[in-house]
Amino acid sequence: MTATSTGDARPHLSSARIRELVSYPDAVVALRSAFAAGPSHIERVQRSVAEGDFLLMGSTLEASDGDGSNHAVAGAKLVMVQPRNVGSGRPLISGTYVLFDADRGEPIATMDGAALTNLRTPAISVLAAQMLGRPGASRCAIVGRGAQGVAHEAAFRACLPSITTYVYVPKGETIPVADHVVGATSTIAPFLSMDMIGSGTHVTLVGAYRPDMAEVYPDVVIGSDVYVDERVAASVEAGDLIQAASAGWSWDRVAGDLTDLSRGEVSRSSDRAVTLFKSVGLAVEDLVIARLAAHRAGLFAL
Repeated sequence: MTATSTGDARPHLSSARIRELVSYPDAVVALRSAFAAGPSHIERVQRSVAEGDFLLMGSTLEASDGDGSNHAVAGAKLVMVQPRNVGSGRPLISGTYVLFDADRGEPIATMDGAALTNLRTPAISVLAAQMLGRPGASRCAIVGRGAQGVAHEAAFRACLPSITTYVYVPKGETIPVADHVVGATSTIAPFLSMDMIGSGTHVTLVGAYRPDMAEVYPDVVIGSDVYVDERVAASVEAGDLIQAASAGWSWDRVAGDLTDLSRGEVSRSSDRAVTLFKSVGLAVEDLVIARLAAHRAGLFAL
């Protein structure tokens, strides 16, 4: 096992080690299994500081929830998002994860928090796209070429083989004809309107995580079949949807969440419908990946 040691001799899984242990397809399978089991969610804590955001994200999983590794776990991620770092060479997102073996009642590892974010976020997008994208979709336009934009291309390539063309689009520029459009930016002001989206397109939004942030104008939300990672979290944090609700869209129009999708209870309504999946990021998603990485690293047997 290649893991660096922390001061109390508990292992630390680096970004490289996490990538060795868990692939994008692995992550998608584990997340789908966890959401099909109907995991509980804990609201995250967010505070603004120095024009950035500090987030505390904790969650629990019972042994029966998820990838079948049969470990009850708890975990928490401490994250700093600093938009001032864009273009500076420093990361937009950095953080640390602490994983607890719940049965033993003690922490068993720390992990690179940004690596978990950059793995689970595009894996969640793939999970939704597998069920909401049109069969045979071949073109994907990605707005945002930061860590999440690049990670989404890698995840889509690994899990959606029919997509063969990827185009990066600076925000504010015209979106080319595409079957999938991914918004992965740190923007506050929206840049994507409905007249930029063709019929049958699947839109993935992962960049706006506060009520004052939005990647799309309300007309995109109003004109789409909307799906979310989790309804309560979206109602508190999804700026795209919160701002659309102020413009006349109704939360009753949310067509489903990841649990509904993973259980096969909802699906795309027609080939011509525009589907929109809004993810704010959930703590349980990090925990699913952290547990799988720890299981494969043999940490529960130590």
